[in-house]
Amino acid sequence: MVRHAYQDGPQRVTVRGQDAVVIMSVEEFRAARSGEASGTFRRIHAGPASRSA
Repeated sequence: MVRHAYQDGPQRVTVRGQDAVVIMSVEEFRAARSGEASGTFRRIHAGPASRSA
């Protein structure tokens, strides 16, 4: 999961079908905090796709 977050962008994790956390690289986190989030980060907020824990 960590490797996917680093290579492919933020990964949504669910617990019992409910969003729980998002795992992302430090670079993506810093960009999100500075307001320069990538398209991948914006899609993770909008999209229904998720990964189960």
